[in-house]
Amino acid sequence: MKNVKFLAAGLLGLAFLCWPCPGIHAAEGRHLAQMSRDPGGFEELIWNETLPSLQKKYVLEYLGKEAAGQHYAAILPNTKNELGIKGPIAAELVFYSQKLKAVIIYMSGSFSHRYETVKDLYGAPAIKGDAYAYWEGPQSYISLSQEAPYITLRLTSRKME
Repeated sequence: MKNVKFLAAGLLGLAFLCWPCPGIHAAEGRHLAQMSRDPGGFEELIWNETLPSLQKKYVLEYLGKEAAGQHYAAILPNTKNELGIKGPIAAELVFYSQKLKAVIIYMSGSFSHRYETVKDLYGAPAIKGDAYAYWEGPQSYISLSQEAPYITLRLTSRKME
């Protein structure tokens, strides 16, 4: 009898864990809706563009391998001036399986100014702290953080295959 009670309690608990939770899915939808314009990359760079393709367009310098990603330094022409930075942008490009999966930009200046610029581009963030903001869209994750003395903007592809 005792085993039957444990079995029943276990099955009930399993059913509860497997039951869809509308609150979680609503929160996911809310975050996705928050990014008004998912960039799908940065400036002229698009997710999944191949390393050889980008080597034909830009001068890339190999920085090394971290985890499964290959990191390259690049100077981007900044043709769209999306971040309000004058002149070319020094960026770190991260490739997985020879495909572009992340762009990392280190900046100086005030966090609040950089935050407002990114907010104007991509809409209200899903998460906002004193020195951190996070956006989530259908193609990209974007984070902006203050780590003295720099501000780091990370744009990352949602699909890592």
